[in-house]
Order: sequence, then C-alpha cells, then structure tokens
Amino acid sequence: MQQETKSQKRKQWTPVWVACLLLVGIAAWTSTLIPMKNNPEQKAQSEKSPLPYLGIWEGNLARFDGENTVPEEVYEVRVSSLPKEEQNRLKNGITWESEEAFAELIEAYTG
Repeated sequence: MQQETKSQKRKQWTPVWVACLLLVGIAAWTSTLIPMKNNPEQKAQSEKSPLPYLGIWEGNLARFDGENTVPEEVYEVRVSSLPKEEQNRLKNGITWESEEAFAELIEAYTG
C-alpha cells in the first residue's frame, strides 16, 4: 500500500514540475528579448550617431551626415558617369573611418 501512495504522489507532482520547467523556460526566453540597460557595450552602440556616408543626391555625388536625408555637400560628379559597381556602392552609401580616409575617397571621385 505504501508503494501505491508514493506512485500516486509522484503522479500528483508531475504537472507541478512540468509547469515549473515551462515557466523557467519562458522566463529565460523573454529575458533575451528585453535589451539590457546596464550593458555598457550595448549602451555605447545605441548612443552612437549614424556614420556619415557618400551617396547620391539628385543624380550627383553627395556627402550625408548620417542623420539627415538632405546632404551636407553636393559635388559636381554625375553618378551616371561612374562604373555600375561604383553606382551600386553609392546607392548603398559608402562610409569611412577617418577624415583622412574621406579625403582620399572624395579625391578618387572628384580628382
């Protein structure tokens, strides 16, 4: 009779254990969806402003600051006169790492 009691107790606790495991799994999954506010790396990325880039404005080569859709400067270089590969790169926006790199990049297009 004692064996039956243990078996019955196990059967009673099985749904409780399944529910606990399910709750732990849901909690773990939802914690991956919520951004971590105290993560310094993630915080630094969210505080970075968009990178400036070279793109196209009314068919011409243009420099954008990354935040506005209106360019900072427009160059007298018709994008249609460039090779297709360069036109595609400019459609996607070309970024640079430093002002020296930008100077070299713009020289390549305007020089």
